[in-house]
Amino acid sequence: MNNIFEYNSLYEYAISTGLYSPTQQENDLIRIGNFAIDSKSIIEKLKFAQPKKSSTICEHCLTHEELTGMKQWGELTRQDHINWGYSETGYASAAIVDEDWPTELTDIANSIGFTEPPLQKVLKQSPGQMFPLHIDVYQDLRTEDQQQGPDMTFDPMIRRVFIALNDWQPGHFYQIGNHSWHNWQAGDAITFRWGVPHSTANSGHSDRYTLILTGKIDSQWKY
Repeated sequence: MNNIFEYNSLYEYAISTGLYSPTQQENDLIRIGNFAIDSKSIIEKLKFAQPKKSSTICEHCLTHEELTGMKQWGELTRQDHINWGYSETGYASAAIVDEDWPTELTDIANSIGFTEPPLQKVLKQSPGQMFPLHIDVYQDLRTEDQQQGPDMTFDPMIRRVFIALNDWQPGHFYQIGNHSWHNWQAGDAITFRWGVPHSTANSGHSDRYTLILTGKIDSQWKY
């Protein structure tokens, strides 16, 4: 198994595992289908916190030796963005999960076939916001011990699903591996393997809303 801390970036490490290649047109983006939703009703029920910033915010750039000492995978993602030249960047506003959370979203989450109820969040990305290319570390599904050390395994039984909550508008897009996702309709859903780098941006003129589900699957998962 490769030692993650022998690489200067999480992106390079992902390529070394063979799960992703920037030169091959593999099926990085997997289409699930469409869920019938009432976009306006769902969006009206959501309450959003202040926009989040990307992981590039820091007081100084860590050296590779410092990163190796920290042994935190998530730190590698932040360092990738710093090394690539990103400055402080707003990427999205997260909806607050409370007693008013739309039941329609929970119904969708529970219908996809995760082995247990998945984590749910909705992100609103406004014009001018972006999240640079990155690889998820799934901090909410892994213990602190599982997020440290040299052996990072991209567990194929952890999966993330994106579901569009409003129709695509010019300037909205996701990059999943070597494929762009755009021209979607509200309710369209996609998934992708852990270890595939992805990014998103809104260079358009209207807000974009996405339901993001993260959970565990089994070998019988049909997608």
